[in-house]
Amino acid sequence: MVAADGGDEQAANAVGRIETYIATHPGIPVIDPLGAVQTLLDRSVCYQMMDDMKFKFRDTEVCSPPHVTLMDSTDLSRKLKRAGVTFPCVCKPLVAHGTKLAHQMAIVFNEAAFETMKYPCVAQQFISHNAVLYKVHRV
Repeated sequence: MVAADGGDEQAANAVGRIETYIATHPGIPVIDPLGAVQTLLDRSVCYQMMDDMKFKFRDTEVCSPPHVTLMDSTDLSRKLKRAGVTFPCVCKPLVAHGTKLAHQMAIVFNEAAFETMKYPCVAQQFISHNAVLYKVHRV
């Protein structure tokens, strides 16, 4: 799907064939509709969804760390400050899955380091978690 969105005609055709198959075989259960999968490919959208559905688990708020989507380095200080993102932060590509690029992240210690970042990206507050990470899925 990522390649199809990026203009890869062969990938777009493959996605189209899947969509056609699903449409012409309504008796086949589809666990993850393609539209829902598409949503999860964009980190910015996923983080916004987390912000929109704050909830508590055993009296502890479950949330995503402060973050901001950056299309370029213009007004960087203002954008980071307005979003509540301070240094160090983690810089991640928008695409969350489907390419090697999705896993290329950097811990950023100062504003000068943003000169080498590939845009667009998401800057997310770094939270020290002692190598323990919990992923919560809400259905």
